Amino acid sequence: MRVFLWRALFVWVGGGIVVWRIVVIVFMTSARRERAKHRNKKDDADSQDHDKRRRNYYDFKHTFLLS
Repeated sequence: MRVFLWRALFVWVGGGIVVWRIVVIVFMTSARRERAKHRNKKDDADSQDHDKRRRNYYDFKHTFLLS
């Protein structure tokens, strides 16, 4: 009887861990999806500005640092 109770306890705890992992994974993917939605809603000016900065750094690096 005692062995059965220990096994039942292990199964119950193990099942809880599996369920908890599934809940965390689902929550994280939904949060990531929400952040991506918010990121896509940002106006185009921000992304164009970022591209311009990246292009300027690329030009600087290839002109001065790699010459």
